[in-house]
Amino acid sequence: MPLHSDESIAASQSVLKQSVAGQATAIKLVSAKQRRLITFYNDSPNPLYIDFGSTVSKVDFAVKIPAQGYYESPYPVSLAVMGIWDGVGGKALIREFI
Repeated sequence: MPLHSDESIAASQSVLKQSVAGQATAIKLVSAKQRRLITFYNDSPNPLYIDFGSTVSKVDFAVKIPAQGYYESPYPVSLAVMGIWDGVGGKALIREFI
């Protein structure tokens, strides 16, 4: 069940799509910008840990997305999002509704 209002997506002017390769070191998944909604699909055999701001680690994170898992933020996010996987391989499919 989605954690968003259909009104917030309907008001979006565009959708930015990107794919980020899975890495075992922390990387910036998306830069800071105003967005109405952001979604992540972890198309990887390894869990993906994400956090909002400038850092993330496997022991200090906001959300752990399991392999082949999905997450959407329940509120607008204007911060950068960092990510790190348990191992290499796969990718994160990210959609930003602006």
